[in-house]
Amino acid sequence: MEVTAYINKYKRLRYNFFKWRYELNYVHKLLLAFGFACLTGLLA
Repeated sequence: MEVTAYINKYKRLRYNFFKWRYELNYVHKLLLAFGFACLTGLLA
């Protein structure tokens, strides 16, 4: 039962993130992409 709760929580968080990302305007999407590119570069 506990595993199901964690799976549902993960699915809800993932859905909310993608919904939030979809609703961003163009400038914020560029900043988000640049931020992830910097993070990827630092971790490489």
